[in-house]
Amino acid sequence: MNPERTIDFRYQPPIIQTCIGLVDDPHKTIVREDGSLNYGFEPFVFHDFQELTVPPGDQIPRRYTPTGTRNMGFTHRLRPEFTHRDTLVRRTQEYGDPEVAFVTTTEEYEKTTLTWKVFAYQQEGLRADILHWHMEAAEDFGRAPSRVELIVDGSLDGLPTVIESPGTTEHWTEHGLVIPGLNHYAFLRSGDTREGVFAIILEGSLAEDTVTPQWASAIEDEMHTYWKSVRPFRNRFEIPDQQIMDMLASCGRNILQARELKDGVYQFQVGPTIYRGLWVVDGHFFLEAAHMMGRGDEARSGIDAVLQRAKADGSIQILPGHLKETAVALATFVRQCELLDDDERLKELWPVMLRALEHLRTLRAEARAAGPEYEGYRLFPPAFADGGVSDIVPEYTTPLWAAVGLKMACEAGERLQLDRYEAFRELYHEVMAGLHHCIARDTRTTDEGIPYLPTSMVDNGYNKPQSGTWSLAHAMHPGEIFAPDDPLVQNFLRLLDAIDDEQGLPKETGWLHDQGMWSYSGAFYAQVWLYAGFPQKAVDYLYAFANHAAPSRVWREDHALVHSNSAEYCGDMPHNWASVEFIRLVRNLLVLERGDALHLLTGLPDEWLPRHDNPLVLEDTPTKYGSFSVRLTVQTGGGYHLEVSRTPGNQTPEGIIVHWHGEERILPADQSTWFIQLAE
Repeated sequence: MNPERTIDFRYQPPIIQTCIGLVDDPHKTIVREDGSLNYGFEPFVFHDFQELTVPPGDQIPRRYTPTGTRNMGFTHRLRPEFTHRDTLVRRTQEYGDPEVAFVTTTEEYEKTTLTWKVFAYQQEGLRADILHWHMEAAEDFGRAPSRVELIVDGSLDGLPTVIESPGTTEHWTEHGLVIPGLNHYAFLRSGDTREGVFAIILEGSLAEDTVTPQWASAIEDEMHTYWKSVRPFRNRFEIPDQQIMDMLASCGRNILQARELKDGVYQFQVGPTIYRGLWVVDGHFFLEAAHMMGRGDEARSGIDAVLQRAKADGSIQILPGHLKETAVALATFVRQCELLDDDERLKELWPVMLRALEHLRTLRAEARAAGPEYEGYRLFPPAFADGGVSDIVPEYTTPLWAAVGLKMACEAGERLQLDRYEAFRELYHEVMAGLHHCIARDTRTTDEGIPYLPTSMVDNGYNKPQSGTWSLAHAMHPGEIFAPDDPLVQNFLRLLDAIDDEQGLPKETGWLHDQGMWSYSGAFYAQVWLYAGFPQKAVDYLYAFANHAAPSRVWREDHALVHSNSAEYCGDMPHNWASVEFIRLVRNLLVLERGDALHLLTGLPDEWLPRHDNPLVLEDTPTKYGSFSVRLTVQTGGGYHLEVSRTPGNQTPEGIIVHWHGEERILPADQSTWFIQLAE
């Protein structure tokens, strides 16, 4: 196997957060790399973007710095420790079956081994986290009074109720003085083993005499069965590379763990802590991934979640200064209805979309009113770019997404002959004209001679050429407002190629401008490589992206490059937009909507070629042209057999193109099933 296509988590973040919550669980318990259970995260909520900015130096208050904490925003941090003395040698963590949210931590000391497994448990009226521990003394341990205790870092106020199993760590006598440092505990002796349980009660109640090691083992089996029954992917999504299958299993599970049911609507949330909520841009891709997981009915409710954010002025916006969200919502409505094959739903949404159109016109008028000296005069007012570019400034993320949303709305409206669809086209052409003018004005050149478009129209001396280019990638694909051979696309790929050598992905594209990696932005860029005709580069990015995950197969938004001494990080973990992008990229490497055609096997790597007992299968994967099933198997006597079937939708592709060893085969569009023989 190509070593670059081995997933060994070589670029994993140093601090790991793994969620053990259940599907749609309001309790998002986080397990750290030290095995601690973390509760009571205090989210940072802001109502004005200026709250995030650093004030001028003469306005910074001179005061003592508050005491720091290692709890990373959590109120309570619980972990088991024994009371005897020993020296830690190593700590390891295992995650087992990627479909199952169990975490096992082992601490090896010179003469003691302490292992504990944690998992979520639920029965009618009860929700608890279970910590089942085992301790073993070495043969030359000697003896020492000892018990295993649950240690708390952080506040005791609001701490969940903890029930401990009785047994070998109780007091060994009912008499004697209770003096700090004097342990009247049972002796641990050479070769002894002990086990016990802590049940952290998050909801409901539990009889104390229930909590025993035998009970913990039984409910562990029960919860293992629960997780195996979840099946994040409802349709077959099988890749003949077990590494990829394990990543997909974890990605699907984590998306469902972060999700919540609010007011009867499924809300696909980015993460369990900082980004625990609905985000319009992220949500656009979450809903698409939900369809790819075979969960179209659940994704359907995501439209309602976005609609709940619609305002009287026509805007659809959550984050202050995020003016692009209204246009993203337009794109979401169109894309969801495409994947649902539901033109009637789009017709119902059309009045909301027309109001959004008028809001975008109002924003354009505000920019014009600022006068020609304003850098965004031909486009939009100052906005929050996000994704590595701060400040409220004239920037490109808003017009790029506006063009995408307007283009998609116009095309859908024209196809269905909906009222005033021409108005979307008119504004789209205005925005594109403004974009072309400003791109010509603002394009700069790197020291290596590569032309690039900065995300901000105002140079702050801090941003890098690649900073915040997430929306530029989206505009290229899936937005397709620039053709693959457009110089902007080609130069952008040159820029990415110049900065992806250190860890296999473009570095310093996000909030960490120095020695940092926004790992899942690499998936955005991989889609552009695929769109522009460089599929193997997209595959390289996929495996590098996987290697930036933790061994629990979850990602941090930003973290430092592994060979640096930087300890900076940013964002949630698990950050499930990363999970979404992994699913989308795997699917698009095999079934890609590009232009007016559907492309099959465009990015199929050799590692995914089927074996006799392991076919490649995508069952009913959704596209705007209906759902497609693809099955690639080994053919007796040599070569491969490709079977493709289509459930037609409301749109028909101009072509269905199979890519194989650099050649293209066009399938006759008047069929619904195709059988193709492919040479080795």
